[in-house]
Amino acid sequence: MVSRERRRGRIVFVFDDFEILVILTSISWIAGWFQRSCLGERHVRFNVLSSNYPHDINVLPAGFLTSNFSGIAVVARVAVIAPMIHVSSLSALSAVTARLPNYDLLTLLSPDYPPADWNGFACERHLRLAFHDIVEPMPGLVAPDRDLMRAVLEFGRDAQPQRTLLIHCWAGISRSSAAAFAIACDRNPGFERDIASELRRRSPSATPNRLMVRLTDDLLERDGRMVEAIDAIGRGAEAREGEPYELPLQWPIG
Repeated sequence: MVSRERRRGRIVFVFDDFEILVILTSISWIAGWFQRSCLGERHVRFNVLSSNYPHDINVLPAGFLTSNFSGIAVVARVAVIAPMIHVSSLSALSAVTARLPNYDLLTLLSPDYPPADWNGFACERHLRLAFHDIVEPMPGLVAPDRDLMRAVLEFGRDAQPQRTLLIHCWAGISRSSAAAFAIACDRNPGFERDIASELRRRSPSATPNRLMVRLTDDLLERDGRMVEAIDAIGRGAEAREGEPYELPLQWPIG
């Protein structure tokens, strides 16, 4: 629970069981300090409710205020935002990355996808895995295997709190959804069914690649719980391409 107070020349953050009272000198500095010192892995977003100064204050996706001015009385609300895994199709990738200040990128495309110049994406890490979107071995095609899913899991485990995880495949429906589900389950044993249900709620068209899910279930020794969870949500709605969505990285969620 976060409450707010209005005091001349001051900003008050009341967050759970502690209160922070700050004389305003630099709002952008306060936002950064608050995130680094108080929230750790969680993200913080500041929403300006009122101000005695007619000034546009922009809130970036990571939650930092871009304005920098002194002595202005501002009332702000602080909200804790759970870390998210962003999932996208290839065609929507540029639009998604445009609103992420920093991110790690996992690319899941077929081996026959033409060579691409990824330099336009300012990611901190970029892992590219090449395989076909199939759920059983087929002649002439590359199926996902245990080594590939180990690489996906390691990508998630190497994530840093200050960087968003962004996963994309061709359509943003099958391979990327399976990878996001795998990483979330790796972080949160026992929440397999909850994660799958939330995935379906956030993406009606998602149909996670079942072979990728089964391989991860075996690697993580989940005794079929991941497979059962995906079976329970069924196949997603028919779509040529999925809408970008976000899946919580930490569970339980509020």
